Amino acid sequence: MFRRLIAAAFVAVVYFITGCAGSSRTIINQESVPYFTDAKIMSVTLLNGEVIAFDANGGQYYERYNNKPRVIVGKTAQGQSAVIALDNVRKARLDNVTGEVDNRGMFFPTLLIVGVAAAIL
Repeated sequence: MFRRLIAAAFVAVVYFITGCAGSSRTIINQESVPYFTDAKIMSVTLLNGEVIAFDANGGQYYERYNNKPRVIVGKTAQGQSAVIALDNVRKARLDNVTGEVDNRGMFFPTLLIVGVAAAIL
């Protein structure tokens, strides 16, 4: 019984640590972009399927930019300026905006750790 308690505590700690280091990217659809005005946009997928990746500074959504409504502005990974109309965007990949991490992908690694901990203890 004591071994199981130690294994459970070990798994809880590992799950917490790996959850904090998880992926911090979020993919949203076109309609959601205006709700993330402070988010750093890492890339956008256009309606024609073309993917435009921004540099490390990311892109930014503006409700109005140089008299153009609803655009995403930034420098591409190749260093070119980009002003993309939101109507031309299918989806956008954002840097984490809430500070929270999605742990849905951690089930199987956690299950593996539980198995290893149970075998060792």
